[in-house]
Amino acid sequence: MARLPNDPALLVMYASFLIEVRKDGQGARTQLQLLQKASPSLLDNYNIFVAQQLAKQLRRDGDGLDLMGYVEYQRNYRSCVRVHKMALMAQRAFWNTLLRSDKIPFRDMQRSLALMAQTEARATASYRRALERYPNNGKLLKVYGRFLEYVRNEPWTASKYYAEALKQGTGESLLNMTRGQTGSDLAAAGTINEKVDGLVIINAQGVIMMVNAATITMFRYDKGELEGKNVSILMPAPISTQHTGFLQRYVETGEPHILDRFRIMVALHKARTMFPISLMTTRLAEMGSETLFMGVIRKMPPASTDGSEVVRFWTTASGVVLCADTAAADSFGLDAAQYVGQPFANLCTDVEAVNR
Repeated sequence: MARLPNDPALLVMYASFLIEVRKDGQGARTQLQLLQKASPSLLDNYNIFVAQQLAKQLRRDGDGLDLMGYVEYQRNYRSCVRVHKMALMAQRAFWNTLLRSDKIPFRDMQRSLALMAQTEARATASYRRALERYPNNGKLLKVYGRFLEYVRNEPWTASKYYAEALKQGTGESLLNMTRGQTGSDLAAAGTINEKVDGLVIINAQGVIMMVNAATITMFRYDKGELEGKNVSILMPAPISTQHTGFLQRYVETGEPHILDRFRIMVALHKARTMFPISLMTTRLAEMGSETLFMGVIRKMPPASTDGSEVVRFWTTASGVVLCADTAAADSFGLDAAQYVGQPFANLCTDVEAVNR
C-alpha cells in the first residue's frame, strides 16, 4: 500500500480483506472512496459495486449504523431535504405566477411547469436512492411521506410511509455508534448519561454532523437546527473565531493539546447568553480530512456542597465578566445577566489587588 497507494486492484483487494477478515466495514468504505478517486476501469467499478454490497451486508448483520455509516446517511438525508425544498419552492413560484396578474404569458407558465417537473423528478430520484440504501430508517421514511403528501399530492401513499416510519422509529444513540471507533478514549469522560450530558460530533472543518437531545435542550435550539452548522455557533468570541484553526492544526500536526480531558469553558445559548460548562473533546476516527471528534458537554455543578457561600464569575483575560453563577443575585443584588460585559474589578473593594 505504501508503494502503490493509488493502485485500483490493490485497493479493491485491501477493501475485501477488511470486509472478509477484519469485519471492518468502516475501513472498507474508506478504501472504496479512495478507489473511486483513482480513475477505476469498468472491471474496477464492478469490483467496487461488489465490495459495497458486502459492506452493506456486514452493516446489516451488525448492531445498526456505525458512526461513519451514520455520517454518510446524514449526507444523503440532507441531500434529500435540499431537493425537497427546491421542489416546494418551484411550486410556490408557480402559484405566484398564477396570482401575479390576470394575464400570464404562456412562456412564463411553461417555464414554471417545467421547473416544477424538473425539481420533483430530482427529488424523487434522490429519495429513491436514499431509501434503497436505508429502507428501514424511520426519519427518512417520514420526510419522504411529507414529500409524497405535499409535493406529489399522494396522501394515501404518504400514509403508508408515515405508518412505516412510526413502526421503525427514529431514535439513534450516539454512544452506540461511537463504540469501537479508532482513537476514541471515552473512558476519560467517566460515566456518560446521554439524557443529561450533551454529545456533539463534528468533522475536521468544525461542521456539526450530529448532536443528541441533551445538547438541543442545553443550548435551547430546535431539533435539526444545529446539524450542518459550524460548532463555533456554540461558543462566544474570541474562541469562536479561533476554533477552526485549532482543528486544522491538529489535523496537520497530529499533536493533541486539549483532547481527552475536561476543561471549564463558557458556552453560548441560542439566545446569545453565556453559561459555564465542563467540556471534554476526544477523537473518534482518523481519516485525513475526515477526522471526526466528539465533545462531551456537562453543566457546571454547584460551586459548594458544604453550605458555604461561593459565587463564581467567568471572565476574559482582561477581566471582563462573561457570565456568573445564579447565586450572584443573592450576594451582589443583581441578576447574573447584568454582570455580563462589566469589569470584574467593579465588584471589588481592593481594585489594585484584583489587577495584580
